[in-house]
Amino acid sequence: MTSHSEDQLRSAERPGRWNWDWDSLALACLAVVVWILCHPYRGIVHDNRIYALLALNFNDARGMGEDLFLKHGSQDSFTLFSPFYAWWISLLGLDASNRMLVGVGQALWILGAFALIRSLLSPRFSWLALLFLAAYPPYYGGDKIFSIGEGFLSPRLLAEALALAALAAFLSRRFGVCFLLLILGGVLHPLMIAGPAGVIATLVLLRRQPWWMALPVAGAATALILAVLAAGHLSGVAALPVIDPAWKFIVENRTQQAMLVNWAVEDWLQILCDVLLVSLACIKASPELRRFLVAVVAVALASLLVSFVAFDLLNDLLVGKTQVWRAVWMLHVLAPVSLALVVQEASGVRSEERSMLLVLGCGMAAAMPLCFAAYLSSLGLSLGVLLAVTYLSVMLNREWTSRERRLIWLAFGTLMVVIAARTILLVAIDINPLLSGLRDPLLRFTLAALVTALGSVLLLTPVMARQRKVLASLAMIALAGMALQWDQRGVWRSYLDSVPDISRDLPISIAPTEQVYWPGDVMMLWGVLRNPSFYSNVQGAGVVFNRQTALDYLERLKMVAMFEPPASETGTLLDKKYFWSNLDAPHELEDLVGLCSRPLHPDVVVLDQHIPGTERKSWRSPHEFVRAYLPPDAAQERANIVVQRISEYFFYRCDDVLQSHATGHGATPDPPSP
Repeated sequence: MTSHSEDQLRSAERPGRWNWDWDSLALACLAVVVWILCHPYRGIVHDNRIYALLALNFNDARGMGEDLFLKHGSQDSFTLFSPFYAWWISLLGLDASNRMLVGVGQALWILGAFALIRSLLSPRFSWLALLFLAAYPPYYGGDKIFSIGEGFLSPRLLAEALALAALAAFLSRRFGVCFLLLILGGVLHPLMIAGPAGVIATLVLLRRQPWWMALPVAGAATALILAVLAAGHLSGVAALPVIDPAWKFIVENRTQQAMLVNWAVEDWLQILCDVLLVSLACIKASPELRRFLVAVVAVALASLLVSFVAFDLLNDLLVGKTQVWRAVWMLHVLAPVSLALVVQEASGVRSEERSMLLVLGCGMAAAMPLCFAAYLSSLGLSLGVLLAVTYLSVMLNREWTSRERRLIWLAFGTLMVVIAARTILLVAIDINPLLSGLRDPLLRFTLAALVTALGSVLLLTPVMARQRKVLASLAMIALAGMALQWDQRGVWRSYLDSVPDISRDLPISIAPTEQVYWPGDVMMLWGVLRNPSFYSNVQGAGVVFNRQTALDYLERLKMVAMFEPPASETGTLLDKKYFWSNLDAPHELEDLVGLCSRPLHPDVVVLDQHIPGTERKSWRSPHEFVRAYLPPDAAQERANIVVQRISEYFFYRCDDVLQSHATGHGATPDPPSP
């Protein structure tokens, strides 16, 4: 029976010659398995819809320029991603190009992250760090809008990958490669590159200073920036524009994450947890590594302070548009990597220091589920780290008794029972996880927790070489199976992403320049019909970039409030203010006439129910659109979620509605239902 000796583990403390073994293969496969579980392909959703609109408009503008998101300008002028995306769409089509770019983007993200990890840890612990990073809850910032390694296409995905690779190149002293990667990332998404560039600048300026100097220097620089902004705004300097109250009200209620005062307690607990984990890794880190970690923490905290003071308090428009607080994404990436650093550090210190690190690691592992209660992957990650540190201590400290070893196994078994019991409870309350398979996020996170825990325990425990080959083979089989589960789109999402030609099946002809109001999935207009949308919640993503866009968005929101359904994916404070009161209100002819009578009105209105007194013109979709929302007065439980299944849509041309209403000739009454 062969086992890892103390010398073998100690030799893996520092980066050296690459050694590929069965453990590395198994950990790599398990890391990708967990990544697929926590970062599946979601289709053209979230901000992917915005960038799809920008790319489609780049290829063929037609009437898309009149869409509210594009009409007054957008962030498209600050990135070269749209022409890049548009070229692939013209070559492969929207659906195929999107899947290809997301797959390549996630692969580059993993490679960039591993390159950074490899510059910080030894080979064996690098794979463990990648496993922890894959299982770490991805969301950062307020309102859980942004996440690392997103499962949809946006320039953030590629810019993050390039930024991680740039940091790895800088730490490896390949400065030319680092500069090139920063430039490439900057032309894709300058906001995501600003944070890593700040970290590199801090390291360059303080390369001859003690590691702790990053904190006071970052604090002094932040204070200077805020002092200049405050003095400029108080003196009325024209070069420092401010956001007026009307505009800020819309931003605050539509884009809550842009203002730190709107962040929930759990959002700040997440930041605190990340800071503590990175700080824990600094205890026994080398001076160079400690300087890097402290620089990341300093830049993240400085970005939060600048955002809060400059935008929330001083109303600085530039800071509000750039959302400098996004620099915390680097801190969020390094938090799980720091856990692996703790494991590595615990493998090569004296028993007293190892005990201290073990206590701190167990404390952080216990605190993480409290900070990420909504994500079961955090429980699995905490368990994995706890047992990894414990087992390394057991293997290196021969003074542990058999009773203490049994207590460790008891703790492991208890936590595994907790995970299994919670899974069974979820299925008992709601059978949906079993019916929807891996599309259910709770089930995915639970599986990720189990894989992370088992992987970190089994692969850090001395076993026979033959058993390690078996474990690696099982991990490869699991990877092959999970690769087939990467695409987690539902039937409706796959249908829309395929861009079906439905123009001949519609009951009316819609010109490319006509504005259409179609509540529900805006990709029906942007992707399928290629028409500008009169109003969509997604268009509100541009309210922080242009004042007129924000004002028009609010005006149109009020106009369609009677018809707009609750936003299930991106519900905002504005939605609750104007929409929730009309949840059960039936559509009336007077409401439709009122909308069409306004000076600014849509050319065509598409609703999911027929309005009495109008001609019945409908189209039935081959697949149902499922709308789910939680009523405002209902408890936060899955059983209270209201689910609507929609397959028939009714078309109303505003000119025909107004003409029929003016002449007093209504449509033939609907026949009675059988």
